[in-house]
This record gives sequence, structure tokens and C-alpha cells, in this order.
Amino acid sequence: MAENNTVVEATWNDVQLEDSLGMEVGYRLIPMVDFQQDGELLGRIRSIRKKFAQEMGFLPPVVHIRDNMDLQPARYRILMKGVEIGSGDAYPGRWLAINPGTAAGTLPGEATVDPAFGLNAIWIESALKEHAPIQSDPHELTAVVRVALGRAITQQWFPGKDEVHVIGLDTPLERLLLQALQGGGGLEPGLADRLLAQTQEALSRQEMLGAPPVLLVNHALRPLLSRFLRRSLPQLVVLSNLELSDNRHIRMTATIGGK
Repeated sequence: MAENNTVVEATWNDVQLEDSLGMEVGYRLIPMVDFQQDGELLGRIRSIRKKFAQEMGFLPPVVHIRDNMDLQPARYRILMKGVEIGSGDAYPGRWLAINPGTAAGTLPGEATVDPAFGLNAIWIESALKEHAPIQSDPHELTAVVRVALGRAITQQWFPGKDEVHVIGLDTPLERLLLQALQGGGGLEPGLADRLLAQTQEALSRQEMLGAPPVLLVNHALRPLLSRFLRRSLPQLVVLSNLELSDNRHIRMTATIGGK
């Protein structure tokens, strides 16, 4: 009896393709990635990909998310080509209290490390959030964290340089903006238009000089100016004077105001 030596050709169905970027979550985190359960994570990932593409000039791969029942319930992990490159735990219903290095005392909760900034943090119950003195202002929280990360921020925009070339505000304009901020009012239309136009001119000068598009301002003004100016000038980077490393010499290549 003749042997059957027929060889079956391999097809793409025999190849298990790996996602360029992937995320696996435990079952307790499924609501965070499920639109039907008001999960916000997918929308946030899309926003981050869009922002990354605008700033870096290319679009990162789509992040494929799936549940993995072998993980601990609150566990997640990040995969690149099927290889784990990061992992952590998240607790829906709790808050992550981040220590920027200036916190006094301790909080009850589960100690961890914030995955975004690498700072010590504690998962606390939502009831404890009400005791936070700046609970209602996320911009203040962001400002505290940014100051703690000042060295990294400086290195990102001014790597290996002793002198930093930045755009600045003239003193009368800075004083006027601080008064508007303390008074709780918005910017006058004329002032807002002039500020935007002069910032655009300064950015063009920075580009001709080959300098980063950085505006250095008083710490209290950074959130206000960042929100206002970046709506029209998304390439602009607004840094606080407290975020810049002390060992860097500052050179103002352009000054806004005085016209």
C-alpha cells in the first residue's frame, strides 16, 4: 500500500500575529475599557495617540486591549510584540495620592509607585480625598508634580546645555496678568489678542534660531497661559520658572509685551 506523502502548504492561518502594542487587564478593570460600562480608557488612549502624532510627527500603533483571566483582578500589563514591557495595579473607586517629595506624614492605603512619573504614591479610599486641601483643583496637583519633575522637564527640552534660550514676558505684562489672575477675571479681548499675536511672532523667531518653542513664565501664570495659548499654538511649551533646573543660565531670545 502506497504511503500518503502529501505535504500541506502552510498558510497565514497557521501564523499567530502579535499586536505591535497591546494591553491586558484583569477582570476588575474590564469596566474601564468597556464603552457600554462608561469606560473612558479607550477614548483617552485615542487622545494620547493624536497628541503624540501632532508633537512627534508620526502615529504610534493602535493599542489592542483584551481581558486576561490569568492576571490578578486589578492587574494590567503592557505588551510590545507580545513581550511584557510594563505592568501595574489599578483600583477603580480609589484615588492615587502622589507624593512629589514634599509631603508630610503618611496616608492609610496601599503603597505603590506612580507609573507615569515614577513617584511614590498610595492608593487611598475615595473618602480620604475629601481631606485633600487642593482636592478641587487638578491644575494645582499638576503644578506640584511638574515642579518635582523639573530636572526631567529641563533635560527634555534643553538636553546637555548650560544655557537655555527661551521666550519671556516683560515685567509690566507679567504684573498685569498676575493681577487678572488674582482678581479671578479673564483676559481683556484686546490684551488676549495682543498676547497671542506676539507669542506667535516669538515662536517664529525661536524657529529661525533653532531654539525650542518654550515660553518661560511665573509659576502662578503657567496653567492660565498654557490653556489659553496652546489652543491656538499647540506647538508651544509653557514652562514655570520653578520647573527649570537651578544650574541653567537663562537667555531671553524674545520678550512678549512692551508694544
